[in-house]
Amino acid sequence: MAHRGPVSTPGRGFLRSLVTLVVAWGLLPGCGDHTSVGPRVAEEGSATVVSLSPAITTTMVDLGETDRLVGRTPWCRGIDDRPVVGTLEGVDAEILVALQPGVVLHQPPASGTDPVLVGLQERLGFRLGGGRLDGVRDLLVLLDQIEGMELAAPDRIRQRRLSLEAIGACEIPDEAPGAVLLYSVDSVGVAGEDTYLGELGRAAGLRNLAGPGGWREWSIEMLLSAEADVVIAFTTPEMESFAQERLAAIEWLKSPAIAVITNPNAFEPSTRMPEVLAELRRGLEEAGVTSAGADDGSIEGEVERGA
Repeated sequence: MAHRGPVSTPGRGFLRSLVTLVVAWGLLPGCGDHTSVGPRVAEEGSATVVSLSPAITTTMVDLGETDRLVGRTPWCRGIDDRPVVGTLEGVDAEILVALQPGVVLHQPPASGTDPVLVGLQERLGFRLGGGRLDGVRDLLVLLDQIEGMELAAPDRIRQRRLSLEAIGACEIPDEAPGAVLLYSVDSVGVAGEDTYLGELGRAAGLRNLAGPGGWREWSIEMLLSAEADVVIAFTTPEMESFAQERLAAIEWLKSPAIAVITNPNAFEPSTRMPEVLAELRRGLEEAGVTSAGADDGSIEGEVERGA
């Protein structure tokens, strides 16, 4: 696996934001917890896949491989008719045995791969892929695995790889607007430079005032003392008004521009990062922020949903 920067672990505020997001998805039409295990066969000669990661599920759907997916986590990501096989932390052995997948893609926690999953691999003989997903580098490794296992069309993988590489290669000048990226406004949850949100901020031409590091929680005093040019809150459409009200209620020492980004894909690192970046740029423009990362079409231009 490619070298990564410091591993970032989301704080409690980030987990609360994820719970809110999961609840929001659960309210969407057709987003149920279907656990019936019926026969589902991918195109003849191709491997069926169980995904134990919402981000990997999103990536496979984004690559046009919805029919290949036969199992998922409880969080609906466009395949709500597939049985729930497990979560990031573990797997339901009985359902996995019934499905007999050719490939299992997982995103193990910091504690490592679930021993039960390793035992099932030895018993059933499926291929095991995936890994930590902390940012662009990890996504590129995942795409290499997907291509090596022949789980998606090479041209689609190439398009997503080019867009992600463009995000990872972005650099900004010292005079770029100073920004604070919030993953939570309930508590002040801040994304540092070494997170996928940090990578998106850099690609949008922003100087991350949180500096190097991962997910952390700030006090209101720390937020005020940052004296940001722009404060960006990532949330869900259902929580947009709440986020705006919380930020408006703060007695700023220096009033920043405020941008609230309501794209659920911002809550996971997947091949839809370019889509989130496009929305971030629109939000900055609407907030009147001129950044060093003005869209030149090199990142989002080639990637269209289902292309």
